[in-house]
Amino acid sequence: MVHKYAKNKLRRPGDKEERRRELAQITRQTRVFEAFARLTKGRNPQQFMYGHYRNLVGDHIKVVPGGDGLTYEEVPFEKQVLPPGTLWLPMMPRGEVGKPFVWQCEPGFDAEFEWVGELYVGFNNLGAVYNPATYTTCKATQLKQVILRQDEQNFVYYEPVEGGYDDAREHFLEEVELGLWQCYQFPAGCHPCWQPGEEQ
Repeated sequence: MVHKYAKNKLRRPGDKEERRRELAQITRQTRVFEAFARLTKGRNPQQFMYGHYRNLVGDHIKVVPGGDGLTYEEVPFEKQVLPPGTLWLPMMPRGEVGKPFVWQCEPGFDAEFEWVGELYVGFNNLGAVYNPATYTTCKATQLKQVILRQDEQNFVYYEPVEGGYDDAREHFLEEVELGLWQCYQFPAGCHPCWQPGEEQ
């Protein structure tokens, strides 16, 4: 006689979430591998630019020589973080001359890697702001905007420019507390209860 029974597999509470994380990791690794293959396809390893590559999805790899060809290693997040005031920018400037640089892409190409380097752009000082909640005065700063410039020899380069408060971009508060600098970052579109440059 055939017995019917339910195949109920007992699951731990975190199994579903763990499986979702594993699938996301496999998807990301596949995306990185395929983008790297497109980047290096048909290129001579001796003429390829080694170094850091990033894409708009958030992947960051370092291309290195490997055996007879090229290989890559993924850059962990801790090594992607740059000193304050420094940005990863494409080594081949893109965008319109005279306009602010923004990471742009054509639809569908946001996973393609760009060769990048570090550029110190510095900060615009937005002024001092008094915080009545903590009875402290904070210094408000914002990363300088990067403009694409062109010289007489048609060489295009990045130039950090001074500017005022731009509420569409993130800004920082620094306050001295017991001799230590603390930095609070506000993302774009998130406004504190004061306007930088104005004391309350």
